[in-house]
Amino acid sequence: MWSARWSRSRRRRAWSSHGRTPSLAADPASYSRVSFDVAAYEDMVRLTVTHDELEAGSGMAKGIQQGWPIVLSSLKSLLETGQGIDVFAKPKAA
Repeated sequence: MWSARWSRSRRRRAWSSHGRTPSLAADPASYSRVSFDVAAYEDMVRLTVTHDELEAGSGMAKGIQQGWPIVLSSLKSLLETGQGIDVFAKPKAA
């Protein structure tokens, strides 16, 4: 379950989660928070993603370490080319 809020400046969006199902609500290893900060940078926009309040070594922490890079890479491709990366595609055989 996620809850979200904008900061007063509307430059930060944060979500808090306690896992995918209500049964995980009592499990501290299933909690986390994601914040997106948007800021002007010269004539561009800088997006900073922070995923914290994770229990070190938890399955969620390990999954996030692998998940965010491909999601952000896809977002970058989408913004630059109009075509995102299929993050669910299976790797092609060499």
